[in-house]
Amino acid sequence: MKRLLFGRWMGMLMASVWLVFLVFPIHTLSMQPDPVRRWVGFTTIVLFVPVYVLSFVTLGILLEGRARVMQLLRGALLLLLTAVIEWAGGGLGLALGMLPFVMAYTVWGLWPPLRLVTSVGVLTAGVVVWGVYGWKLNLLILLGVTLLVGISGAVGVGGTELEIEDAQRREEQALTENRERLARDVHDLVGHTLTVASLKVQLAERLLEVDPDRARAELATTQQFISRAQEELRASVNGVLQRPVAAEVAAARQSLAEAGLEVTVIGDPAVVPATLAPVLGWVLREASTNVLRHAVARRVVVEFDPTRFRVVDDGQGVRAPEGRGITGMRERTASAGASFQMNSTPDGGCEVLVTW
Repeated sequence: MKRLLFGRWMGMLMASVWLVFLVFPIHTLSMQPDPVRRWVGFTTIVLFVPVYVLSFVTLGILLEGRARVMQLLRGALLLLLTAVIEWAGGGLGLALGMLPFVMAYTVWGLWPPLRLVTSVGVLTAGVVVWGVYGWKLNLLILLGVTLLVGISGAVGVGGTELEIEDAQRREEQALTENRERLARDVHDLVGHTLTVASLKVQLAERLLEVDPDRARAELATTQQFISRAQEELRASVNGVLQRPVAAEVAAARQSLAEAGLEVTVIGDPAVVPATLAPVLGWVLREASTNVLRHAVARRVVVEFDPTRFRVVDDGQGVRAPEGRGITGMRERTASAGASFQMNSTPDGGCEVLVTW
């Protein structure tokens, strides 16, 4: 909000600086012998000033809908006031003295392609007025000032517009990246927790008749996993979702073992670089989720090494096309400067490999 207000005040301030050049039409108007026309001209110039300054509140390309209509009305009013000032001058060519201000409004306050069309129209009108009053040198100078205002204004406004477009692109990119991060977090973390909860519900259903006490225990554990999923979802939305690798190893070992798989951990998670530790935690979680969902495996090996990290199972290998989970692992490892691979092993299982 402060930046927007600063931009508005700066636009009006820059517009006000050029008001000093009104001294020329005022001086010319003072030579008008007809007092009625002279005072009508002075009054019109006084009205011209606030309309002109307010036209610089917002850059034209930032205007939308009703604001654009209001800006066009201000432009029409500027042209009308310019015509009145020209009439008040009574043949003194005052319109050319006002055209630099109209050109400044056109460059700042309008938007492509209307800006270009209007600028050409303003210059054409200036040439016509110059010709009507006999191609005088002083009027040619005013026409040159109008052209200079148009060119310099177009360069300045063009640079500002490029900065605005670049800022908008960065903002859109940040929003896209945040949406992708949220999608990965929900899929990789919350999805894993809900997968474990689903398996426990299925186990409880099978135990309900033969072992009601254990079934109730599994359901109670399921409630804990659902509560954890809610916490993980909130943390993901807040962008603070991160757990140590050792905690991910313990969680993966527990969930895989409870599903009846034999889990072997080789190496120490502490050997991996600190910058890669959070990413490897995500990879381990997603890999263990895939084992639970798709692998039909009996054994899983998790291996930590100073130069690589592996998760290997003896299941069905890689069969399905790459989905969001695998894409998420690939993107996370790439963003951390590591390399990701997922392949079928010679004995038919699946290997997830991260190297650095």
